[in-house]
Amino acid sequence: MKKRLSSWTAGCWLISLIWLLASCDYQTEEPTPYGTGPENSEIQGLAEELAYGGLNPEEYAELLYTDENFRGDLRNALTGYLDEEEIINSQPIFAVVGPPPGAISNGGNFELPETAKQEFKQTDDGYWIVQVDVPFYSQNDPLWANNSLGYNYDGTSTIGKYGCHLCCISMLYAKWGYPEMSPPGLNNWSLSGQDHYAFSPYFNGDLIWMTQALEYPGICRPWYYINYNQIWDHLNADQPVVAKVWQYNTVHFVVIFAHNGERYWVKDPAQPAATQNQWLSEIAYNYRVYGYP
Repeated sequence: MKKRLSSWTAGCWLISLIWLLASCDYQTEEPTPYGTGPENSEIQGLAEELAYGGLNPEEYAELLYTDENFRGDLRNALTGYLDEEEIINSQPIFAVVGPPPGAISNGGNFELPETAKQEFKQTDDGYWIVQVDVPFYSQNDPLWANNSLGYNYDGTSTIGKYGCHLCCISMLYAKWGYPEMSPPGLNNWSLSGQDHYAFSPYFNGDLIWMTQALEYPGICRPWYYINYNQIWDHLNADQPVVAKVWQYNTVHFVVIFAHNGERYWVKDPAQPAATQNQWLSEIAYNYRVYGYP
């Protein structure tokens, strides 16, 4: 009886041990610096898809609204697929994960650690990740602010009041090497004896007519609309982008010329030279490329 009881007890212990082992949740994945739990596996999967363009637009849009800690973990995971330069140079990826670790925000700019500064172009406004050199014209320059704009039938339009688009196109001409097409130069341009050739004769006669405004000096320059996600590629190709925005309680035009790791920056013709560089307004109607195929 005693022997049978011992065998029965041993059997119970064996069954209990088997049940205990079966109930354990073993990690069979290889350990990584980011762990192997469900949440970290999700971050690893998202990092891979973000790195290699596998996210659909809805998934990508959701990432833009995740909290800062999650995006920090995502940036860490991304370094397993991309190096820092690749992360910086991909605008869609950078829009999600932000600047590299150690970057210090300073009034909308950021300063990088010393080890990373060589990757950037230093300017008065910080370190641009991408930058196009664009000469600046202010519509409020006293040399032309009070000049009538275009045909200006009723005398209410001046370059200072409504010449932002004119100044943006003049900035592009200056970049292309035609300083004579300054705001008053473009404003008064005549072709075949017709004054203000670059302006539509309709409405108040002060509306820039793009097909004419981009023909100086006898060169047909194209223009077309792009979407927000195409801005980065054009800046990388040394092509500034003109944006139509809502600013100063009215429709306004600016020239996008740089990105500093947090947002796009513009040359704003409503500003004086000292404060010409401004953030791109969050309310933008459209984006356009002038003068490039």
